[in-house]
Amino acid sequence: MTDEQILTITGQLWRQNGGAAFTMEQLAAATGVSRATLYRRFGSREAILQRLAAEQTIEAEELSRPDVPTRILQAARSIFSRYGFVGVTIEQIAQEAGVGPATIYRHFGSREGLIEKFVQLSRPRELLRTFTSGQPRDLEADLVMLATTMLEFVQENPALLRVMLFEGQGSEVLREQMRSTQERTASRLAAYLAEQMAMGNLERHDPFELALSFMGMLFGLSFVGPHSYNRPLADPHASAQLVTRIFLNGLAQPQLRQQLQQMEKLR
Repeated sequence: MTDEQILTITGQLWRQNGGAAFTMEQLAAATGVSRATLYRRFGSREAILQRLAAEQTIEAEELSRPDVPTRILQAARSIFSRYGFVGVTIEQIAQEAGVGPATIYRHFGSREGLIEKFVQLSRPRELLRTFTSGQPRDLEADLVMLATTMLEFVQENPALLRVMLFEGQGSEVLREQMRSTQERTASRLAAYLAEQMAMGNLERHDPFELALSFMGMLFGLSFVGPHSYNRPLADPHASAQLVTRIFLNGLAQPQLRQQLQQMEKLR
């Protein structure tokens, strides 16, 4: 099979599957050419798509469009932010995403499956996965980065917290999913803090309690302040730096800190 024939089939596959579902395995099956041969002739999936754009088999704009599942999740975020989770329909999300309801069911299985995937893709959890175990890291930089991500996530997804705090009726399954997700996030952060204790970077305390304390300060700034005290979160990064400084060092001046340490030794 010639390169031109492979590119033609690739373009058909791209449009049919919306990009996300297009894999080298699918292309190999569609063309009857082994993956090894495809990699040898084109280099990568991205290289094939660039060839398509260069030869105008596919419009360059199409390459920059989000794939179908991503468009659906972006539409879900927009709908959830406007209306919350309870009562939102697949049809509303499909209309926002510019796809048919059947497309959402094909990618996510059900309304609950879509919501679960949306919750699972919480950026703080994804960031925590990048903190390599056992490797030297900049603790302060890590926590500032994580805190900034968490604060921005709450800003962009207020509907998630509304579900946890206010939408009790008719959303028990979703609330349980949210609780499970939050627990995994706290557990990942606790595991990271435990590693930092083992490396001598933090005093030894219950790592899960420390994780909850860190997340609690962020919750106060990102949700309690804006909703209860008309204190909007103006600069997530600056607030993240403040929380991290309090968490790592406290606000006591060095002289007072020394006095507290002496008092602790006398106990």
